[in-house]
Amino acid sequence: MQAEAQAIHSLDPSIVTVILAGGYSRRMGRDKALAVWHGEPLLQRVYGVARSLTPRSIILSAWNDRYAHLELPGCEFWVDHSPGSGPLVALAQVFAACESRSQPIPSAPSGQQTHPIQQPAWVLLLACDLPSLNHDRVAQLCDRVTHCDDRTIAIVPRTDDTWEPLCALYRRTAQPQLEAFIHTGGRSFQRWLNQLAAVPQAIEAVAIAPDDRAWLHNCNTPADLERLESGSATGRQNPASSNACEPN
Repeated sequence: MQAEAQAIHSLDPSIVTVILAGGYSRRMGRDKALAVWHGEPLLQRVYGVARSLTPRSIILSAWNDRYAHLELPGCEFWVDHSPGSGPLVALAQVFAACESRSQPIPSAPSGQQTHPIQQPAWVLLLACDLPSLNHDRVAQLCDRVTHCDDRTIAIVPRTDDTWEPLCALYRRTAQPQLEAFIHTGGRSFQRWLNQLAAVPQAIEAVAIAPDDRAWLHNCNTPADLERLESGSATGRQNPASSNACEPN
């Protein structure tokens, strides 16, 4: 796997990684988690990075059996009970599951193991479709939890005026604010993060230079993959994957 060639980062037990694979992939025309990049399915590639950074890595999906054939050693599978509802709702599900002392009903592929929920302080939230996800850059992001302000509940990369919420860290204490936002009908990650940014120290924005966006680029369509293959992708994440409640 990609991450196995990287230097092993010191695993922080306060962080659990959750990889979102609950969209319908309508624009891709097939499950984009299984789309192949450089000979490796996207989900497997992202999982390889996650596994090298945090002691626990979880895939949240409504169709976990699809991934039984992938190389996902030590993976935990949690059920997405609202597939297609968007990443903000998915994060709320993760917070609720972590808050509970019992694991939600698992749906692990045959032969895979499930584990009891522990109580991490932070969730590293990753999209499943980040082909250029960079181990070292995500490691630097994770390192920020050790020295951030006690009031900080989100550590999020920001390119120009756009948040990159699907490669970001969320403290579990953000749960009340998130649930309140969703209860009022909110489904936009951008709007929720802008709301948090109005509260002093609530969010730590990690500035990403215009020429350093490639590792955050995601793939929603076959054309996105083709542009990456040809080297013409800008590296800018498609805001539709993180703003709207429309499934991918």
